[in-house]
Amino acid sequence: LWAGLVMVMYKEYELTDREYYVLIIIDALRICTADVIAWLAGYTDYSYCRKSLMRLYNNGYVSIVKGNNGKNCYFLKSKGLKSIGKYNSRVYEVSSMTNHCLEVGIVCAWLRATRKLHFSDMMLDMQLRGSQSVGEHRPDIVVGNLAFEIELNHKRKETLTRNVLSNELNYDGQVWLVPQRKANIRRSLAEIFADNVIEDDSAKILCLDDIHQEICLCNIHNNTWQAPPLP
Repeated sequence: LWAGLVMVMYKEYELTDREYYVLIIIDALRICTADVIAWLAGYTDYSYCRKSLMRLYNNGYVSIVKGNNGKNCYFLKSKGLKSIGKYNSRVYEVSSMTNHCLEVGIVCAWLRATRKLHFSDMMLDMQLRGSQSVGEHRPDIVVGNLAFEIELNHKRKETLTRNVLSNELNYDGQVWLVPQRKANIRRSLAEIFADNVIEDDSAKILCLDDIHQEICLCNIHNNTWQAPPLP
């Protein structure tokens, strides 16, 4: 007998089904904000979603960095990756592509908030990579047979043309989301559509700023949780 000796057993944190799904979402998007996670994971309250994320952070599943707008951005730590079966995946590294990843998440949240789509209805780069040949163009998001492209920086017109024509060949339609201030991108896309006789009903250009405004007007309390199909 060891009188007075107290043995404390460490109990590993047990993820809820929703928290597991949150990790799946973050992994697919690579990095995203709490607002995006709230919409895609079916939360009806932003603050409750942030509390869940803080539990994941405190238990070592996610890391947090500040975005350019001051919002917390979340990505998976090694423990988070392993918990969803990704034992050989590398932890995400913040880079020049981070803003693009964040915008992809916002568009996914917009599709959820305004079109009532489930996150599992959206195919992202990770899923597309496994079904396409090396070097083949991959849209940022595919829903059904509709391609979504988030274009933040101007590319050479030849590159844009190649991507537009690839989408025209492989999908029924394509939607390009471009920041308001990038008039040169919108102009190039419009010229490419006209030069290649691509119909207006199959190729559209939307203002990314309007998407931001529209999702801000959506009521998170109308969001509904539906258990997703797990991988």
